Amino acid sequence: MLKRKIKTLQSRLFIDKMEADTELKSIREKFPNFKINGEIIAITRRIPKTKGRQKIGFKIKVRIEQNETKVARELERKGKFVLATSRVDYSQLNAEEIIAVYRNRNQGIEGCLKFLKNKDLRLNQIFLKKESRIEYEKVSIPLYSDPKR
Repeated sequence: MLKRKIKTLQSRLFIDKMEADTELKSIREKFPNFKINGEIIAITRRIPKTKGRQKIGFKIKVRIEQNETKVARELERKGKFVLATSRVDYSQLNAEEIIAVYRNRNQGIEGCLKFLKNKDLRLNQIFLKKESRIEYEKVSIPLYSDPKR
């Protein structure tokens, strides 16, 4: 997305320098994880039958670098998650065990309800609107699909 924005920005001809500078600032604000260095260049053309040139607008020449410090800070911030447990005895808990239990907990539920996704079963879909019926389905499906029963 950034490359496309930069490409359109570089191909655009701006009427004045202030407009080009404003557009460059807005791109910098939208993509804070990149160092966007822009140079505003005056575009001129030769006037026929004279030796002079006429200014027709401004273009932006852009160089992009990844802002390594901001990216590292974002990765550090986003790379953590918190798991809470109701167990009080912390001496029996190991962080790796808690994470393993957390990651494997959905496999049991998915295994119980896997038969509902099977196309060979040819079940009709159920569309519920009433809140009371939705609550009933929430309770009844786990009861019927419990593999330990």
